[in-house]
Amino acid sequence: MKVDKLPAAVDLVSRNRSIDLVKIVAMFGVICLHSTSDYLGRESFYVADIMYRSAVVSVPLFFMVSGFLLLGRKRTDLHYSIGKILGILRYVAVTVFIYWVAMSLKHIISGNFSLDILLPLKYFVVSFFQGGPFAVYWYFGAMIIIYALLPVLNRCFVSKRAFLTLFAGLFLVQYIAFVQNLTNGGGVLYASEHHVNQCFRLWNWLFYFCLGGFIKRYEPAGTRLVVIVVLGVVNLLFQMNYVSVIGVISCEFFYSSAVVVLLSACVFVWLTGCKVKRSGLVDGLSRLFLPVYSVHYFIAVMFSDCFGRTGVFAPICSFVAVSVLSVGISYIVMKIPYADKLLRI
Repeated sequence: MKVDKLPAAVDLVSRNRSIDLVKIVAMFGVICLHSTSDYLGRESFYVADIMYRSAVVSVPLFFMVSGFLLLGRKRTDLHYSIGKILGILRYVAVTVFIYWVAMSLKHIISGNFSLDILLPLKYFVVSFFQGGPFAVYWYFGAMIIIYALLPVLNRCFVSKRAFLTLFAGLFLVQYIAFVQNLTNGGGVLYASEHHVNQCFRLWNWLFYFCLGGFIKRYEPAGTRLVVIVVLGVVNLLFQMNYVSVIGVISCEFFYSSAVVVLLSACVFVWLTGCKVKRSGLVDGLSRLFLPVYSVHYFIAVMFSDCFGRTGVFAPICSFVAVSVLSVGISYIVMKIPYADKLLRI
């Protein structure tokens, strides 16, 4: 395989604060997805549709950050991948065990205690496949697959021809998947991606992972905020127009659309082009990504539909409440001795 000379920015990877900024935006974007979804489709809650559909870029941004940091990085061999996979497994095991202990104590207090020592193992396994209380951990299932493929992906990355071929192939598969979502008769059961578990929709996740590497390697010129605003409006109109065709309000079937791809890429380029000065807030929030990701869904469920009487402000109130509590709880948890070592990958 021919190895092309990589630009210095790729050869010497530095985790700058702009990448932390991308992670923070993606983190709050995921909170927005789960805290506003209960208010979708209601005439008086049109604000929810704007917030929810604008946050569609959050999941792609997570994979793009990983691709930006990992592709072209030195010493990303099989040993490195195994270490990262074991880190994910440890993190999921710890959080699932903590959840099981907390639920067991709750049942003891309520006088309805039944010990099921196999329950944590069940939660652990199904979490990677979008099941159980930690259904959002499908993201970790996808990342395990990507880490397993990382040595091969990096070999492709150092060869311009191989990487561009892979990148173009993934984009084509994505495009076909989205067309199938639109043309299979309508309704979630007919959407082609519905029949594949989220963690296995690798045409999406591998593409966005490689898109992060593409942006790092070719360093496209920065975009302006006005371009993102225009694309954001196009994204809203696009989703609102085609959501009835697909037959489901969830934005998960739009990750493979060219509109979301372009919007995600522009947001990533704009954020990584921001000059972020040393900030305790940015550094602190970026370190809270994993615990916030773990607890936010439970908090979102707890606040489900409880702001209905506030009218158009309901999704805003829900987003703010879930964000504040998720960050606050995560901050407290990370202050517990040894928590920082256990709750990281």
